[in-house]
Amino acid sequence: MNSQNWLIRFSNWLLRKIYDDQLYDEIEGDLFELYNQRLTSIGRTKASLLYLWDAILSIRNIGLKKKKEFGLNRIDMLRGYFKVGYRHLMKSKSYSLINIFGLAVGITAFFLISQYISFELNYDQFHVNKESIYRISMERSVNGESTGTTRTFFGMRRLLKENFPEIENITSFMKIPANTGFLFRYNGKIYNEPGGVINPDSTFFKVFPSLLVKGDAATAVKNIGNIVLSESMANKIFGSVDPIGKNLERIDDHSTSGSSDYFVVTGVLKDIPENSHFHASFIPAVDVDEFPDTDDWSESYLFTYITLYPGTDVEKITERINQLLKQVGESSPNVKGARAFLQPITDIHLSSQYKDEF
Repeated sequence: MNSQNWLIRFSNWLLRKIYDDQLYDEIEGDLFELYNQRLTSIGRTKASLLYLWDAILSIRNIGLKKKKEFGLNRIDMLRGYFKVGYRHLMKSKSYSLINIFGLAVGITAFFLISQYISFELNYDQFHVNKESIYRISMERSVNGESTGTTRTFFGMRRLLKENFPEIENITSFMKIPANTGFLFRYNGKIYNEPGGVINPDSTFFKVFPSLLVKGDAATAVKNIGNIVLSESMANKIFGSVDPIGKNLERIDDHSTSGSSDYFVVTGVLKDIPENSHFHASFIPAVDVDEFPDTDDWSESYLFTYITLYPGTDVEKITERINQLLKQVGESSPNVKGARAFLQPITDIHLSSQYKDEF
């Protein structure tokens, strides 16, 4: 530790004895700026001695205190605070840079983590009737092993409709992966668009009414050949023209028995947010025979969702469903030992790890 540093420390000690804390910060800052200017012109030793001399001269101001000033301009006060802060930063540039960088990283990380948590917690919150929507999932024995699945049997639809007046609406659908293109022609141009396809029954928009932004929820997917497009897909194909009533030519195996060679656009689907557990750009209506209300318990292909009337006891309904499944299992080996679960739509993303999740 050299003598010049000792002189600076002694001078600062002397200044603290002369002034109160607020005046000390201002005067020490001014003297240190002067010291840095002298340092480059006359050298460290002389600059340190002059720093001490300036401090000694300050003895004549002993007892001087910062007087309270009423009505002081706030801008002047802020300017003074920034000036003192700037001087402190300049005295330890490396240390200040590390602190500022660390603070910036911390604030950025905080906002990114907050955004991620908000995104995850708001999955499927955009449905206007989110409190009443439930997905039917099942646990069943497959090849001697118990497994959970989001797919249900065809017979589940009839069982629910005939035995549960507490259920307001039921819908089932099949889902084609989002990376599978949907092929059609419009105005001579061929489209092969990804984004996912849902093949639902006619009550899909009764369970998910907030997804339909244009069209009639009761009829949008009622007749075979009807199709509902997402907002972004409708804009891509038709631009600003109203898509309702427009025809899309089929050029692949989308057609089914009794269908025409065209899809007729009957609705526009809301662009489903990223934080939804299912997505689709195309919702074509299918033949009613695709979703028969039968006692078929041989295969489980369908995703089934229901809405319940307000005040319905979910636990009691689940218990009654499983009692009926137990009876079905006595004559249908595929259902033996199977149990159903009602999953609130807002809980699916964070709590469900069943097979066949989207």
